[in-house]
Amino acid sequence: MGPLPLLFVFMAAADEPASAPASAPASESALDDAALDAAFGGEGLLGTLEEEKQLFQTASKTATTLDETPAIITVLTRDDIRRLGLRTLAEALPLVPGVSVALSNTGERRFNFRGRNSIASEGVKVLVDGHSMNEPSTSGATRVFDTYPLQHVERIEIIRGPGSALYGANAFTGVINLVTRKTDKMSYEIMGQADSLLTFGAGIHASQELGPVHLSAFVGASTSQGSRQSIAQDRFSGTADAAQGISPAPADTRERRIDGLVRFDYKYVEVGVGFSGKGRGDFAGVDFVLTGAQRANPPAEQQFAQAFVDAVFKTGTLFERVTPQLRFYFDQFTQNEDVHLTPAPFRIGRDLDGDGRDEIWPEGRRRKRFARTMNIGGELSSSFVLFKGNTLSAGYVHEFQRQLEAYQDANFDVESGAVTPFQRQAPHTQPSYDREIVAGYLEDYWKIFDIAAVTGGLRIDYYRDFGLAFSPRAAVVVQPLDGFYLKALYGRAFRAPSFTELFARREPAVIGNPTLRPEILNTVEGQVSFRRKNPFKDDRKTPIVDKLFAQATYYWTQIDDPIVVGDQIGGSGPRRLTNLGRAVLQGAEIDLRLSFIERLGFVANGSFRSSRNAQTGQRLSEVADVLFNVGANFWIFPWLGVDVGLVFEGERSRFPGDNPLRATGALTNPDRLQRIPAVADLRASITMKDFKLGPLEFDVSIIGRNLTNQKQFDPSPLYTGPGSLTTPLDYPRPGIYAGGTLTLRFAREAKSSSAEAAIK
Repeated sequence: MGPLPLLFVFMAAADEPASAPASAPASESALDDAALDAAFGGEGLLGTLEEEKQLFQTASKTATTLDETPAIITVLTRDDIRRLGLRTLAEALPLVPGVSVALSNTGERRFNFRGRNSIASEGVKVLVDGHSMNEPSTSGATRVFDTYPLQHVERIEIIRGPGSALYGANAFTGVINLVTRKTDKMSYEIMGQADSLLTFGAGIHASQELGPVHLSAFVGASTSQGSRQSIAQDRFSGTADAAQGISPAPADTRERRIDGLVRFDYKYVEVGVGFSGKGRGDFAGVDFVLTGAQRANPPAEQQFAQAFVDAVFKTGTLFERVTPQLRFYFDQFTQNEDVHLTPAPFRIGRDLDGDGRDEIWPEGRRRKRFARTMNIGGELSSSFVLFKGNTLSAGYVHEFQRQLEAYQDANFDVESGAVTPFQRQAPHTQPSYDREIVAGYLEDYWKIFDIAAVTGGLRIDYYRDFGLAFSPRAAVVVQPLDGFYLKALYGRAFRAPSFTELFARREPAVIGNPTLRPEILNTVEGQVSFRRKNPFKDDRKTPIVDKLFAQATYYWTQIDDPIVVGDQIGGSGPRRLTNLGRAVLQGAEIDLRLSFIERLGFVANGSFRSSRNAQTGQRLSEVADVLFNVGANFWIFPWLGVDVGLVFEGERSRFPGDNPLRATGALTNPDRLQRIPAVADLRASITMKDFKLGPLEFDVSIIGRNLTNQKQFDPSPLYTGPGSLTTPLDYPRPGIYAGGTLTLRFAREAKSSSAEAAIK
């Protein structure tokens, strides 16, 4: 049956009552719980309050409460985003146990879940309203979505652990789902922001109900000069020609972006259309020579853009047992880089073409890369109520990924480095490449006597280019006592090699490998949690401890065939990507949240972990063994609050063979030869929210980061001497940072209240 007949079947069934949204409150009692937050001025404490009765469907095909969901999950709510002054996804993730964010050597932010590090965060699945944003070029989403704005985000759902049984490839060590705002109000919101990095931004969010039609839209734009930090030495330091750039120069961290999202909901149809584009300077790490002459060149520019369309066709429940759904989606990702690698003129100090003279580029070395990929697919799924308490979900996915074009123009030969006219470089011109994916999945959820829930599932993916991948999962959730929950989980996940890893040639340091196999991950997890209002019973009208949430998690993960940078070809040529070895990750995560005496809240979470090569026993590079976050918030008035916190990341080991500083004679801190020092980020925010002025409401947020102005660095790996891949010194993080956001909002209640909508 083709897509059109299926669509007509869905439209014919549309008169059935629509099923409740997966994330809608389960009953009026959930709304009552939200009302209890008024004691805090309306704020949740990292989601502890309002999530207790809410239903979620990111971690299971069956909607369950947060305590019963068969996964290790953390939720940051809209209230958390406002209270902490969070503006981008990268700012929010370090508040989650076991998650850290750092810069890669190409300038993107890397999302590190449970000690698994990678350049493009290709082991983390990023979703917007359930739609995948990972692009085929790198299999990651951080080229565009690392600084994704949160103004129109209702909550962030973060799964730590494997998710391939639900989402296929790249839901490897974590899943992030950004759920956008959808209100029962006619509302218009305008936001403006500015900060000490010369960032200026604005955004508009609108939501409107027109009878059965609900429309919501967001558009935002920002520009930033980035941190005004200098990189002291470049990758060519110490070569024969001192003019090649041993002088300090600023890291090029300027960025501008534009984002837009429109959602249309009408009975049985939900359509989302989105666009995100980001332009930034070329990061100093891999390519640049840092001289004053470099600044005279036209500024380098990297541009990334991603557009998508996502359409879901639903019916109500058919025959009182079946709930089918049909989904179509389309994505296009574009990468366009125009980079000056060296100043003009540039002399390398070597004879590359055999003419007896050193090579000189009168205009410097220049490179332009372009790549465009496409993703199109569909999913047919349904849930079947087999008997009371048991739901079977099944689905079929068919997807096509295509590399439409990829090429590089340069004025040097990528193999020898010799001077050439500015022209197309054949080794970097990749032909169109198609990848077809067919997948099927089953999941059974069985609630037993209201005290236990068992989930079992299996997804099978067939990739035309490398074959089958099996992703089973199993989970048992038990509630032995009121407020106590125990979870035992097993999951298997895989990460497919990206187009870049298969075919790319990166001038001329690293080349792809068409024979790469998928990475395979197996994880076992256990968790105990406790959640209760007024946990210490007494006769006080206002208890000292109003609400308590505590959680402890243990995980053990084995990764087989990780994709790594291998040895040099022939001992002196470029490095080839390869599958090599096995890694073992294990650790414990804790999460504690308390609310005291109406207006005071406390949060503490942390991760203690070990991430090692199973063959050698060495720690994995750039991974901290200790992470923790502590914070306290106090509401002076119902509309004015203060939040203070500290994010700590322990020491990180270096990439094997990395030799920073040693070759240049600039050894100022011997400890940094073996490790990257720990960092502590002291943050604070002052929030004024829902401050009314006639029909208008104001939110004002003033934030500060790294208030102690601690010098912090991210590693530049693979430095083995002059001319190596990256700089001999590390990449500095921003120093003290301050910013503010002003939000102006007009809202009017719709005809039906939110409580009535939830009951419907």
